[in-house]
Amino acid sequence: MGTNKEPRTGGNRERGRKQGGAMNQLNSFAQQCQLLLDYLRVHGSCTTIEARQALDIIHPAGRVLDLRKAGEKIETVWTWDVTEQGKSHRVAKYLLANGGTHD
Repeated sequence: MGTNKEPRTGGNRERGRKQGGAMNQLNSFAQQCQLLLDYLRVHGSCTTIEARQALDIIHPAGRVLDLRKAGEKIETVWTWDVTEQGKSHRVAKYLLANGGTHD
């Protein structure tokens, strides 16, 4: 290991605690779910890379699971997408089925 790396301290969660005593809620799970759902409704689909870059959702699969548990119909297909750095990755592409309506 290199000696120039700083130790891991909890990332955003740690910074959130320092900024106000409680977790900073500017990017809560609920807000991330709503952002993703709105994006899917407008665009019809969203890849993992799009969710991370456009919506700042670090773990899109977790938010998709949360939305499914809430009754949203979201399908997953596997595809290839390219990052801003030009690297190609096999990623999930989430599709809002039937407009995402509940049963």
